[in-house]
Order: sequence, then structure tokens, then C-alpha cells
Amino acid sequence: MSLLKSFKKLVSGNTLYYQDDFTKFKLTKISENYIKLLDILKEDFIVLSERFNSGRIPFELGYKTLSEDLKTDNLKIINSNNVKRIISNSPYDIFYFNNEYGIESSHVIDVLFENIEQLDNFQEGQVTYIDSLDLIKLNLTEKPRDILRALGLEVKELVKPDNNYFSSGIDGGLFLSNPDIASKLVKKLFKYVKTENLVVSCPMMYYHLKKNAPENIKVYELSEVFFKKL
Repeated sequence: MSLLKSFKKLVSGNTLYYQDDFTKFKLTKISENYIKLLDILKEDFIVLSERFNSGRIPFELGYKTLSEDLKTDNLKIINSNNVKRIISNSPYDIFYFNNEYGIESSHVIDVLFENIEQLDNFQEGQVTYIDSLDLIKLNLTEKPRDILRALGLEVKELVKPDNNYFSSGIDGGLFLSNPDIASKLVKKLFKYVKTENLVVSCPMMYYHLKKNAPENIKVYELSEVFFKKL
């Protein structure tokens, strides 16, 4: 790294790609996909080698002392690595870092969209895209659809009887606390999917839908569409 580039990095700080535990340990391939994509797009980022947990889950469960202890330890790691921005595929942790850490945090969808002109138009056919509630809250509804179109896909919506939000069974952690009810909800959702391929961007939604998908529907996480012809 040149002296000028090192100085600029010192001033501007590092961008951290944060791998939430669910993606890192349950969906390892998805985590690897996003790291590859960021490399391909020549994004300047770091990945921490040490264990780094946002503390979001203890916070949401009411374990404030534990979450504050994790935050204190994390801030030491963040400062020692001169991290000024965080990007992640986890919409839940994006909220948490923005609100509790005060660090500029963006979803990886934003980064992909910023580089949409570089995307290779190699796909063809139709896919249904489904929003998660957390991505709706981040106002990330059109960008993933635009990304899929840039890859060459025709994006279809759920053929629903109304325009209301349709629960996939992951909201509020339902698929963990009451998997039977969550499975019934997601099976109703699949009835409104009219394409063979279904794409989502939420790690927990992807895990839940893929686990409950009927044989005639294939579920993909957004990053997979970049590396596999549908």
C-alpha cells in the first residue's frame, strides 16, 4: 500500500464486513459469497479474524448487562481496527449498529446497487422475489429487484388476494419459538408463488423457506444468483 493510500485509509478508516453468527455458522456459503462479491467489485473492506458478536440478541432478550459488556468489548475491537463503516447481509444487525453503536452501517444490497452497472447480465427467466419485514424497514425493496433485473431476470411478485404484508413465519423469531405455526404460515405463502425460482435477501427467511419449500420451488439467497445459472 502506498504512503498516500495509507494516509487516506488512516483518515477515512476501514469498512468492516460484519458476518452475523447465523450466516457465518448456519449459512457459511452465503457469507463466503458476499465476501467474493465484495472482492469482485473491488470494495475496500476488512473481515475480523477474532470472534465479534454485535450483542443484538442479548439486547432484544432483555440481557442489557451482557449486551453492554459485548458492546464495550466490540468498541475496543472497532477502534483498534479503525472501523468507520460497517456493511452486512444481516438487516437486523444493521439496525442495531446504527442505533446502538452510532456507526454508519449499510446493507450489502446497497453496495451491490451502487455497482449495478458492473453486474453481468447472464441470467434469464423469471423469479419471484419476497421482501422481509426488516428489509422493508430499511427501505430495501426496489434495489434487490433492480439487481435481479440487471442480472437478466424478470421479477414477479407474489400473487396475493390483497396487498397486505404476508408473513413467512420468521417475524419475531416465530420459526424458532414455534416452528409448527411458522411452517403452516410459510406453506400458505408458497401457494402464491407462481415461478419455479424464489429469491430472498434475509438470511433467516432464506433458511426457513428453503427448509419448508415444496419440491416444485427452488429457494435462493440473493448472493447465490450471482454464482449459479438458474
